[in-house]
Amino acid sequence: MKCKIYTNLANKLDSIGRHVAAIEYYDHALELIPRLIMASGNKSHCLYSYGAKLYDEHHADIFCRFSHKELINATTSGAVWDSGIDEKAKTLFKQRLDYMESMFNNEPDQYNYNDWPLGETSEEVKYRTWSMENKLFLNPLNDIMVLPIVTTDVLHLPNHNYHISETTARFSNYFNTIKQEYITSRYMLFKSIHEPNRHFIDDEVLLLNGFDGVYFGYKEELLKTSYRLTYSIFDKISYFINDYMCVGLNERDVSFNKIWGKYDKNEKRFVLREPFASSDNDILRGLYFLSKELFDTMFVNFSDPDAKELDTIRHMIEHKSLQLKGMGTNLLG
Repeated sequence: MKCKIYTNLANKLDSIGRHVAAIEYYDHALELIPRLIMASGNKSHCLYSYGAKLYDEHHADIFCRFSHKELINATTSGAVWDSGIDEKAKTLFKQRLDYMESMFNNEPDQYNYNDWPLGETSEEVKYRTWSMENKLFLNPLNDIMVLPIVTTDVLHLPNHNYHISETTARFSNYFNTIKQEYITSRYMLFKSIHEPNRHFIDDEVLLLNGFDGVYFGYKEELLKTSYRLTYSIFDKISYFINDYMCVGLNERDVSFNKIWGKYDKNEKRFVLREPFASSDNDILRGLYFLSKELFDTMFVNFSDPDAKELDTIRHMIEHKSLQLKGMGTNLLG
């Protein structure tokens, strides 16, 4: 039953453009039953759809190859049906397998996934290994594997155009800002976890002891600042979308939860703005549903049960006082 729940949730996430989250739930199902046909077959479709959206041809090819491997798992001897044979799915998976094998034409996978340096110092190797294992690199390949090939933040914008009168590459600058802030936040999180319990800047700092187990110090502030910086990136993404897609919102009104639309009092429903309402871009659809998950005040349509608590933590850090009782334990406001 748990495998079926994971697979169905992954299917729904995949259908709304949340490919990365879908892969995670397919993997949860496959950890329980490694040759589960519906999980492997649908994960294959998810990987193929994700790969088709990548501008890097080599990355797209690798996604196709991983998709092909999942189809093999779903269609060869030893694969498991969770609740009886679904003839329609069986036929569909076999057709997809035949198509992909004709596409590859028996060409072997010639990518070297392991011969990539992890750094020049032990600290850098530790940091890059941690980032890789937690799938935190800005690299689509890190969403499907944990191997040295993924340890570069290569994700960037595809080719795009500017008007001849424009003197700055503003979209690249937007993206560079988002990317650099994310990478900085990631390293701050790493340091907050691996930093010694006490840093020298905490010495000779007079703080009152409340005898309540609350910790104050550089390590704790690194964690909170990393969290705050990461959350702020969502609003920067909305600024990018507002400009790039000519949504037309005043800059002061742009935020990740407001960019998509507004509640129409006359129609008594949420109305998407143009160009989102007429768009068939499922990645934008995924971002929209992510905004609902993170910022919807009603918290009705979210898939992550921690979403409300995450927003509460953000609010405490930004506007009140988030106090930490022991690093790695519960965060208490």
